[in-house]
Amino acid sequence: MTCGSGYLVYEEVMPRGLTHPRGLKHALGNLICLLREARASGRLAVLPRLRLHPYHNFGVDREWRWDTYFDFERSVLADAQGEYPLPLADRDPGADVTSLVLDPGDPLPLQDATNPPRIIRRFSESDTAMPFHRQVPPEGLSGAMPRFASSANVVALAAPVVKHLAALDEGGFVAVHVRRRDRIQKWLPAGGAGTYPSWMTEPESIRDHLHACGYGDGSTLFLASDEPRANFWDPLAKHYRLVRYVDFPELARLVSRRDGSLPDNYLLFQVEQEVMKSARLWIETRPVGNRLVHGTLISDEIWRKINNSRRRRWAFLLRRGLRRLSRLRPGSGGR
Repeated sequence: MTCGSGYLVYEEVMPRGLTHPRGLKHALGNLICLLREARASGRLAVLPRLRLHPYHNFGVDREWRWDTYFDFERSVLADAQGEYPLPLADRDPGADVTSLVLDPGDPLPLQDATNPPRIIRRFSESDTAMPFHRQVPPEGLSGAMPRFASSANVVALAAPVVKHLAALDEGGFVAVHVRRRDRIQKWLPAGGAGTYPSWMTEPESIRDHLHACGYGDGSTLFLASDEPRANFWDPLAKHYRLVRYVDFPELARLVSRRDGSLPDNYLLFQVEQEVMKSARLWIETRPVGNRLVHGTLISDEIWRKINNSRRRRWAFLLRRGLRRLSRLRPGSGGR
């Protein structure tokens, strides 16, 4: 399918006080939905402005650009029939053309002379926390999925790390991404059985997991994590040739705030992901839907149970809070 002259725009209306809705993976997931819908409808996708949450960047906000992390000219959409260029518009025609605003669940109109060439899907305040692909009609999404190429800068930063790892172990290295800090901080308040299983992401559990995968002591391990304690991974260093970003000054500078520079932890994350593509075994913390990942520390079944329990717990807390609030309203009989 080739794209015509129509345009598709995803527009987010942020809740009051919220200007940075999500992390890089969430923003990328919404872009994937936009590209799939654009291809299915024969339109060109207007690249949205990249807005990322400073929480994952040590609380520091800065300018965010897609081309810092990805090279869209080398990226493609792919399905069983082949690969296709991303249906991205060179620019947003904006006021130069007439537009039609749709809600997330509305089907796209056919692209013909009776319809405006520019379609805006407007995601309201209450919808911004939900991934777009759960709101857009699934029948309007192309089966082709994007394969994003990293930017030239990301590839250049990852290359010496991969070379170093290859020199340490000719048989190939193991890569593990361990997400801890934000998950533990955000999930534990929910209480009950829905709390984050942090014990599965601790050194001894990771060692047991690697042994079960056939990678015993002495293997070369590249580890990426948001765990803030510098000595937390020392037990793994006793058993593996442990390599982390701090071993490379070029990568450490990405998150340094010396000399007034602004850190970019998202760029470090993208470089680490690029390194992991060369691993003999790539293990993520939880199911992520990445075709290059070989396994996870937390299984699909456990992850589903955790999420379901966590949702029920938060729903219970919300209902209890609303009941207490209703008792305080005038005329409710509350004190």
